[in-house]
Amino acid sequence: MYRNNNNHCPISLSVQALLPLDVWFHIGDYLELRDLPNILVVNRAFHQLFDQEGMFAQFARRKFPPQTLKISSYHGSWKQLLKDDNAENGFYLRTMFVLSEWRHNRIYAHLHYLNAIRCMIWDKRNRKVHIGIEAFGNTDLRKASTTSIFQMQGGGLQPQHSGQQSGRNSRSLPLPELERRLRMTNVRELVPSTTFQSHDLCILTLEDRCFNQSNCYYIFTYNGSEDSLGSDYESKIFLQDCSSLKQCFQLGYSNRVPGINHCDFVSNDTPLLRPSNVLDWPKMATALDFDDQDNIERQKVLDNILPPAIRRLHLDRQWGVVQSFH
Repeated sequence: MYRNNNNHCPISLSVQALLPLDVWFHIGDYLELRDLPNILVVNRAFHQLFDQEGMFAQFARRKFPPQTLKISSYHGSWKQLLKDDNAENGFYLRTMFVLSEWRHNRIYAHLHYLNAIRCMIWDKRNRKVHIGIEAFGNTDLRKASTTSIFQMQGGGLQPQHSGQQSGRNSRSLPLPELERRLRMTNVRELVPSTTFQSHDLCILTLEDRCFNQSNCYYIFTYNGSEDSLGSDYESKIFLQDCSSLKQCFQLGYSNRVPGINHCDFVSNDTPLLRPSNVLDWPKMATALDFDDQDNIERQKVLDNILPPAIRRLHLDRQWGVVQSFH
């Protein structure tokens, strides 16, 4: 853009006169959506050029998968689709793997229980967050729906619970953090309810406002613990450095690089959670936390997560059997 050095005012010159319109659209291919607000305030000519449906369509097609671009949901307005983050047509899905084990797995060779948060889903349209839980174990495996979610915030003196009160409230010693047990608004079981089962899969649903608070991190504990210390399962952090859902999902979003801790935008009819193969769980854990370990250490990790004896029982369909589901 040309500028007059005497009065520091932009010279009124049409940007379309400088370059053909199709060239400007090609330049738009190299811009990110986050650049758009700054571009629109450069001057009136830039605002007129970039504030049009053709440009918004380009940004939308680069950001969202083709199957989610139902422009009819926004009455033909690409600008409105972007402004609403395409919430009418899909949701953000973050693939995760945060493993928690029964505390006595190492003591009893014939007993073994594993559970993990497999994914988080932000349904912006309905202002909900869905958390996918999967568990494997013996035939007396507890329901995954008994998982408790806690919001932790530093700097407090006493814990605060939402829901049932815990004995921890009676402690007189200062605690380093405030904790709040989050209420579920819905639980969806994804495997049939049976008397004996060794695999369980469910979706926990919470209000999205629970995750839009600064300086918080989030813990889950299996088996319905009333406080963040957990019961007979380890409590694990599954989300940290989260000041907003936009930060949690959109900043990590990519439609090009799949894998653990990958965020994607998927259509409304996408299944939220599918059963996994428990034999893959050690690989998923080592991929996250043990990339720098040598082969011997990696094998120890594999054997700890799924010992050879339990692996054999699983292959014989006597442990961790995935049943049919809805």
